[in-house]
Amino acid sequence: MKKNMHSYILEILEKTLDWENRGLRKAFTSYDFRESMNALKEKRDPVFKGK
Repeated sequence: MKKNMHSYILEILEKTLDWENRGLRKAFTSYDFRESMNALKEKRDPVFKGK
């Protein structure tokens, strides 16, 4: 019983982490992410464009 419950939870966790990784990869390649990193490095307010 425990093995069945754990395998089900691990499967859900694995899928959820895959979705999160896809979203992060997409966010990290966006213009706004690069702008936020540059603004942080340059110690200024970021100017986001929604891209």
